[in-house]
Amino acid sequence: MKKLLLIPIIFLLCGCITPRVNPFDDPVLMQQKVQVIRDKALVEKNNYIEEHPNLSLEVKTAILNYQIVIGMTKEEVVIAWGWPGEKSSIETERKIIDIWEYDFPDVSYKFMNHSKLYFKDGYLVKIKNKT
Repeated sequence: MKKLLLIPIIFLLCGCITPRVNPFDDPVLMQQKVQVIRDKALVEKNNYIEEHPNLSLEVKTAILNYQIVIGMTKEEVVIAWGWPGEKSSIETERKIIDIWEYDFPDVSYKFMNHSKLYFKDGYLVKIKNKT
């Protein structure tokens, strides 16, 4: 009877030690995963543009190309790039400046690109990029 109970336990343990593929170790798998995410994001971007017919051509083009331009609203930046990794604010004499920080891998996935976006009154006013 004890031997019969051990069989399912052995199968469970063996299942726990099967190796999993890390997508960062396989560039092809990583590209496939990125493409799935980009396809979903493109649908969301197109929906946003359809729901906001008054967007300028420059903003529409930027959103569809995963880019940002000075003058975008925070909402437009989120549609173009997603939510920032970090947010902070600084207070000046006249205004509060919101700072959003993003980290993106370069095309080789070996290095990170860091961007700081500065907003005044809800609009993007400055972009600082570091590699």
